[in-house]
Amino acid sequence: MALPTGAAESFNGQLEYWTKYFGGPEKNGGLARETVSDPQELRQLTAFFAWTAWGSAATRPGTSHSYTNNFPYEPLAGNTPTPGALLYSALSLVFLLGGTAAVLLAFGKFDYLGWHRRGTIAARAAALPVSDAQRATLKFMAIAALLFFGQTLIGGGVAHYRADPGSFYGIDLAQFLPSNLLRTWHLQLAILWIATAYVGGALFVAGMLGRNEPAGQRSAIHVLFAALFVVVVGSLLGEWAGLLRWLGDAWFWFGNQGWEYLEIGRFWQILLAIGLIFWFGLLWRTVAPGWRDPERRSLITFFLIAAAAIPVFYLPALFLMGRPTTPSPIPGAFGLSISGSRASSSSSSRSSSRSSSISSGWWSVQPLFG
Repeated sequence: MALPTGAAESFNGQLEYWTKYFGGPEKNGGLARETVSDPQELRQLTAFFAWTAWGSAATRPGTSHSYTNNFPYEPLAGNTPTPGALLYSALSLVFLLGGTAAVLLAFGKFDYLGWHRRGTIAARAAALPVSDAQRATLKFMAIAALLFFGQTLIGGGVAHYRADPGSFYGIDLAQFLPSNLLRTWHLQLAILWIATAYVGGALFVAGMLGRNEPAGQRSAIHVLFAALFVVVVGSLLGEWAGLLRWLGDAWFWFGNQGWEYLEIGRFWQILLAIGLIFWFGLLWRTVAPGWRDPERRSLITFFLIAAAAIPVFYLPALFLMGRPTTPSPIPGAFGLSISGSRASSSSSSRSSSRSSSISSGWWSVQPLFG
């Protein structure tokens, strides 16, 4: 992608900026020192940033908006909301409110929808005894509380990096717990404590709905808890070791897959998926006797659908087989051509700069980064 003179100077300035940025935690919000130090990698990274910036501002041929539909919003670069974005945003709000109103109207209009008591006075629910299997689920709640407390402390560390990234009360915390690791842990702990509480709570409620304790249920819950504990501890330590480059080529399996939001290693992801399927099996064997009762069938069915939604929505992530890799260092592949100019002058309008002939570089750069 050929750049005009002004853009070429800007690119060289960005290269210098990012080199200094990764020099120390006080300049980058708490990353480990020299996280990226290789000159070739710094040039590749800067080229990627420049290419994405170009894609967000350059006009897509045949349209009046950029390749990213004028995202992110930045009036100085001409990125303002497009008519289509405004239209579909409004339509989505209309459908949300309209759909909610339709559901409320239906439930208020037709008394046979939903669950209704048959008598005019609801009978007081009988006190159900707590089984040994239900008591075994209490440890899930204790662990969920500890994970939540840990997330709170790590959130404080993330906030401290914002205020004083250079040190942590005189300690070079970035050397051991860099900010990108704390941000990863902060997100993953939220997922883990919510999942832990959900798993334990569902097992407890299943005992109330089924009103029985299948043989071996208590032992099976202990096994599930042990497996969950291994996944939680192993995935957190794996993310730490991966960011510190202790895992070598095994980082994808035991460290961080590189996906946004779902950051645990593929090995821990597989174990978690197996655990969720096993957990759903425990729920089914507990509520199955109650499901045969017509009085409880509808509620138990709804309960099972809600429980199945967790593994059903999670399992498709296993089909993301692509592994993030560093592209091959092809000579000139990551360096933007800064000699010569195919683009319009700096005084040209937004439209002309967007439609400049650097679009030919789109096809040479996109496959390397896409």
